[in-house]
Amino acid sequence: MTPEQLNIFFEVLGYVGMGLVLLSFLMKNMIWLRIINLTGSIICGIYGLWTKTYPTLILNAGLAVINIVMLTRSVIVWRMAQVAKKHDPSEPFEPVELPKEEDSNK
Repeated sequence: MTPEQLNIFFEVLGYVGMGLVLLSFLMKNMIWLRIINLTGSIICGIYGLWTKTYPTLILNAGLAVINIVMLTRSVIVWRMAQVAKKHDPSEPFEPVELPKEEDSNK
């Protein structure tokens, strides 16, 4: 690829990433919103790195981290809901002992 073709490729890639970020806000399902937004943020971050537009890179890196954290939380809650659905309501859950916290006033 010539340098000009490479620049055009990354320019198109930047527009694709931007489109994915915008498209993500139309999602009704939060997990899909996070997945599409994360993909768009990563692509836009690559574009920002290539074009040396560091504010774009930093913004999209931050968005990617936020999306990863929130997506992880959403998946954990979804899995907990799946376990709760399978639980027979006539049987109580087994109690779970929580670790004792040390008294900080000592």
